[in-house]
Amino acid sequence: MLEMTSEKFLKLDWGSLCELLSQSDKIDNLCKFFDAIFLWLHMERLDISENAPRIDFCDQAYIEDIIDIKNDRCWDPISRKYLKSISPDKNLLGVDYLVESLTNSYELSCDNGALFISDEQYSIKKLCSAGILTIQLTLPNSDDKVPGCSENSKCGIMLKLSCKNDEEDIDNFSLDLVKDLNDENTEIHYHNSWDSSQIVSLMMGVNDNAVTPIPFNTLPNTSADGSGSWGFHEFTADGKRSSTSPCRFSFAHKTDVSIRLIAFLTT
Repeated sequence: MLEMTSEKFLKLDWGSLCELLSQSDKIDNLCKFFDAIFLWLHMERLDISENAPRIDFCDQAYIEDIIDIKNDRCWDPISRKYLKSISPDKNLLGVDYLVESLTNSYELSCDNGALFISDEQYSIKKLCSAGILTIQLTLPNSDDKVPGCSENSKCGIMLKLSCKNDEEDIDNFSLDLVKDLNDENTEIHYHNSWDSSQIVSLMMGVNDNAVTPIPFNTLPNTSADGSGSWGFHEFTADGKRSSTSPCRFSFAHKTDVSIRLIAFLTT
């Protein structure tokens, strides 16, 4: 997400983190800002043994910091639909307090946006080795509609994932909304003509269970045996975190775990 090593990122304190994110041109909306905090909360140093949150977001001072940055950057509020889609945090890292604080703040959250989920499931190797992959996503409930949509068929979008796994360079990975799609599917209509729409956050659903953000602009990668990583998600043969991971609370999955991509869009 940012041009620094994981080790340097996780060593930032709250003040340094806010300063870095508030000045970064890669963090251009409140969703990406939240995703970065989520990542930071899940990157405790290995030499810290106590299982305690780095930040107590029950303290209103931290929320005021976020409000100040949002106002300074002229960002729109974050969607409550997005926040409520994130699975509860089992590691007690303070994420639940952060989500609750943002959800309850009418200055920081609203009800806009739409959450689309991929119809198919993928392995991390499939996502990294396909070269160019077209992914269809639809609203999770067939009765749901994008605000203002009067079509009778199901709302959907189409994403194009391009990934060159031969180089560890973020420029070799892209995930874009397809806007020039012509399709005769009568069961789904695609909202790809929204010139003003943008993907504001990308999430991962694992085995149709836990839903967590994928830090925006992080590069997925795999090795020949199918092991790999994406953000703070690790994929190993036994589903256990590797000994070389810089993160104490990174998410570990088996290499054959089923992944659904979840895209949150605003207009």
